[in-house]
Amino acid sequence: MPCLLQVTGPLIVLAIIITAPESPRWLAANGHKEKAKEILVKHHANGAENDPLVEWEYAEIISTLAQEELLEKSRYVSWAAPQHALGTALRGDVDLPRIVQLTPRWTSSRHPVTGSVCG
Repeated sequence: MPCLLQVTGPLIVLAIIITAPESPRWLAANGHKEKAKEILVKHHANGAENDPLVEWEYAEIISTLAQEELLEKSRYVSWAAPQHALGTALRGDVDLPRIVQLTPRWTSSRHPVTGSVCG
């Protein structure tokens, strides 16, 4: 019985994923610009094709895709580029031993070396 209860959540998520429309941004990036605009009209303007919100969102999507194409930053991991502080931290420029030392304190668990309760 518990196994059946655990399966219901993923089944609900699967049903939602199957029936959800594609992302307008993904559609526009893959050459389906009219379909992208149709989805924006349907879900953001209740069918009004000349709605200012739809026009603005569509123009924003198209201009962002054009900028990404020019800058060649359309990859998923572009946020880890060297010019970003987070990308620098993830490359190991942060004092890693201090992070490892503080992690047990953040999680209120036992210290890995001494075994004492932290936090």
